Amino acid sequence: RGGRNQRYHGQRKNYRPVLDQQEELKRQIRETFMLVGDFSKRNEESKPLSHNVMAIISAFEAQGVFEDESQFADLSKLMIQTAGSLSMQSSIYALMTSLCSSKVQNLDGSGSNANFGKMVLDGVCSQLSQSLKKGAFIRSKLLVRFMAELLNCKMISSDEFCELLNNMFEAFILDRNVGQPFRDMICLIVVSAVIFGGSTLSKESNGALYDLLKKIKIFMDNRTQPFKMLGLRAIFNSSDDSESSEEIIEDEDIDSTKDETNNEPVDDSLNTMWKAVVEMEKNGWAETTEAEALQNSALIKPYLDPIIADQLEQVEQVPIQMNLIEFDQIPNVLKSMGPLVALHCMEIDESGEITKFPSKSLSPIDMLAYSYGLGITGEFELFHSESGGGAGAWAKVPNLVRSVVREYIRDVLASFQPTIKDDGTILGRMDTLSSQLLSVEKLLVDPSASSYAVVEVLIQLIVMVPQMPYSEAYFHRTLLELCRFSPSKVAPAISSATGALFHEIPRMEFVSRKQFAAWFASHLKDTEFNWPFWQHWAAFAEENEPMDSPQKIFISSALANLVRLSYLDRIKRDLPEPLHSLLPPESIVSCPFSRNPLDEGSLDNIAVKLSEKAVEKIDEESMHLWLTTVLSPEIFESEEFSPSEWICGALTYAILRAGAPSPTHLHQSLDRYLSLLMSFVAEENREEACRLNILRIVMKSWISNPQVVNGVVKLLLINKVLLPCDIVANNFEGESREKWARNSLYWDLLETAITVSIETANTSYQLLERALSDDEMGDEDYAVDTKNLEDNFDSNMKMLSRLSYNILKRFGEIMAEEISLGPTHSEAWWTSTASQFKASVRMLFSVSFCLEFEKMKAFLDRSKEGLQVGLACQEKEVREIFICAEIALVELGKMMKVTNSG
Repeated sequence: RGGRNQRYHGQRKNYRPVLDQQEELKRQIRETFMLVGDFSKRNEESKPLSHNVMAIISAFEAQGVFEDESQFADLSKLMIQTAGSLSMQSSIYALMTSLCSSKVQNLDGSGSNANFGKMVLDGVCSQLSQSLKKGAFIRSKLLVRFMAELLNCKMISSDEFCELLNNMFEAFILDRNVGQPFRDMICLIVVSAVIFGGSTLSKESNGALYDLLKKIKIFMDNRTQPFKMLGLRAIFNSSDDSESSEEIIEDEDIDSTKDETNNEPVDDSLNTMWKAVVEMEKNGWAETTEAEALQNSALIKPYLDPIIADQLEQVEQVPIQMNLIEFDQIPNVLKSMGPLVALHCMEIDESGEITKFPSKSLSPIDMLAYSYGLGITGEFELFHSESGGGAGAWAKVPNLVRSVVREYIRDVLASFQPTIKDDGTILGRMDTLSSQLLSVEKLLVDPSASSYAVVEVLIQLIVMVPQMPYSEAYFHRTLLELCRFSPSKVAPAISSATGALFHEIPRMEFVSRKQFAAWFASHLKDTEFNWPFWQHWAAFAEENEPMDSPQKIFISSALANLVRLSYLDRIKRDLPEPLHSLLPPESIVSCPFSRNPLDEGSLDNIAVKLSEKAVEKIDEESMHLWLTTVLSPEIFESEEFSPSEWICGALTYAILRAGAPSPTHLHQSLDRYLSLLMSFVAEENREEACRLNILRIVMKSWISNPQVVNGVVKLLLINKVLLPCDIVANNFEGESREKWARNSLYWDLLETAITVSIETANTSYQLLERALSDDEMGDEDYAVDTKNLEDNFDSNMKMLSRLSYNILKRFGEIMAEEISLGPTHSEAWWTSTASQFKASVRMLFSVSFCLEFEKMKAFLDRSKEGLQVGLACQEKEVREIFICAEIALVELGKMMKVTNSG
């Protein structure tokens, strides 16, 4: 292109820049180092892991790695990095660390061995301290697990490791000012370490292990179960009736503390891990060979190979530097936060401030929300032992193995998610994530169970509430990539899991069901709409099926989501005709006014003409002049509504009709007539009636497309045409309440009102903080009137406080009324109502942008006042739900008080 003598300077495909000799050596070491622990590349002909470790160490010796200070320092850094990011491979690299420590010669000429193991262990302890400070619990768990494997490889002492676990437990779990997320995650870290190092500890810790287990048992006995049916994070609202009494008795034998949770349909990952520890203790912590370990416990134990026993006996123990782990430096805000805030907090910065938007270079394994969300998850069985193929094989896997494999899968999801670095480059690949997830088949007797295990964990995460920020797209994409990576294995597993969960929909929480429907629609769109069970589901579209049937609503919701992602005609091609009745109607703007050709001066005709003028884009002044000309006071004398109320409704329809072609048209139309609309809203002291009429006209005009209604309402809320409490007033009126179970639009609007209210208050607080910061720094160029910003923030906080009060109070009144009058609605209506109350509480009480207690006190007080009606209800079920909400509110207040008190 540039001429014969000009060279092309662009990069070729698979181009690798030329590195200097030292850098190339580092690259080779890294690639060799990572290969030994890559389970995705292992097969039946692969040599035992211990042989691979020894071979790689021999290769390092041949390359002179242990004779070069910079090379073995780089190797130690690589080992530390691996310790905090790889889960399944932890024992392999712990073994490598122990064996390498005897190979490194001190270069100072003294002839003594430089302690490579000490370099690694000190680095692990230092990184553990840093990880705990920012809430990177999964990385912390992997680091402590790595230390447990170092214990198994003779490099650290049982007494010191047990002391470390005891110190962690007593520093946080016994402190009542520490919130449940931090306590749960610390307990998970300790329990995970006991699973992997318990056998060694039981032999060498002189009873310290059993003292630790007693403390854990006391904590687990008194701990609040995160996913209980009446709790704020419930996934199912009733237990599985098919659960046999024999299974319950068996669970009681495993753990006598299970009595209270026998009827709970969802367990949590910490509890299942604890039951695994109890089971291991009952079995005597029996050591097994590597082959038996793969079958019996999924614990990878290359250090048991007899060929390396003599070498391990020669490893010198390295002391754990307890002073490197600064338990007292954990930020108060992190220790004191409750589950709702923890699941929305992406990062804790150096000053201890909560950040909802993480830096681009931050991996999910270092994000608080992901660490907690992937650490303490809801677990329930999707497959049964009677199922065929891989589904039945996974259901038959022993509880201990299933618990460990699920833990591996969640760790891989945290460690291998591709991330965008600060320079814009992407670190990691979805192919690598997929191969690592499916490599759990190497730990199972029947490899066909692996895809069902992975899919089950991902489906559990998809329906978990609340979702971590941005996790929805990640889990959807992961399942899709797994299908692409291994369609023959994963596609059947997804079909089986979806079919199994579909039958559980009647007892599923409304919000979890919505998330399930959103994923299902997204997955169908990306897999050419292929679904084998449409014919089976067609029965739910029959006329005799109730309108509020949960499965019928699920199909309708999934199809509505699908239409938004594709085209109606395209969907009809693959959808059985009986299901066409559940498709949403064609999306068009409807006129809520009836034109009367016999009376050109009627209000309905004037409204239609008004909309035509809006389509013609006449200016605001001309529109106002025309309205005052055609409307006379006499025309409203026989009407129940005021002139301004009617004009607001008619002008709203005009704006919607002019904005119907596209979102851009809508924005332009609203901008053109916003001032005129607001002027009529403010007339005659009937602002609330005017705003409610605007909302009703929006819902009537776009009745065919709830998504547009929600988008328009959000726009009107942002522009202060509507107020958040208007949504509450409209949603909780009698006519609207009747539709709660079958129309999710009302809940979508309520969530939008809460979201906009929180975001508005958040933005005003950030502006105020920035202005105060500039003022303190004496930056005259950016000096602003902080008084106006303070007034704006106070006004927005009052609005948020009022919204919280109204929502909580109205839910309490309606639930109490339903109880006192007897069942006047269906079970589906009650499920929908209770589920949405919990969703509202989750959103309202995750407010964490302002940690100044005095600024948030009014919000806390008004919210507490709003809860009183529900707390006073005589019905135990209602009262329990409101008690859970009260606990969440108390946790929010406690976090603010502890944080402000330093």
